[in-house]
Amino acid sequence: MGEIKIGNGGNLGRGGNWMSQFLITTNVLIVALVLGAITLFGSVEKSLKYLSGNRVFLDSASKSVGHLGQAETKVVTFKISNSSGKRMEIVGAKLSCTCLVTDELPLTIGPKSSKNFNIRIDPKGKAGSLKETVILFTSLDSDRTVPLEVVGDVSPPSLDVGGSGH
Repeated sequence: MGEIKIGNGGNLGRGGNWMSQFLITTNVLIVALVLGAITLFGSVEKSLKYLSGNRVFLDSASKSVGHLGQAETKVVTFKISNSSGKRMEIVGAKLSCTCLVTDELPLTIGPKSSKNFNIRIDPKGKAGSLKETVILFTSLDSDRTVPLEVVGDVSPPSLDVGGSGH
């Protein structure tokens, strides 16, 4: 029996292999999607979170206060972005330590807007490594809770035993 040929033998265009053309096209599309995600959301991670339903984004989920003494207080600022089409309220916060104080709540963030949210750290009575959490409660169904973390190092109080020696 004779051979039956269908089409152009699996080749596309001028004799090129259809599989390699498919792979090239797929790679170009992936690169375009990644660049688009970075342009729109600032990172691939944020774009994936958006695609999975998240609408609240932070400039960073963890902030460091660096090194501080027990008599010092420091403020860390988180930029919170609401990428939804609805007004969002931060209605409350759960703090892991009494050494943390947040901005006054509720805080309203308009649709497609951002606001700064401050947390003050007063480490009296603490020494060593500091790793505390704040869980924000929002009015958005997509993001009922938003976790934040504050890290740093607290010096123990200095002891003056015996005075200055004079």
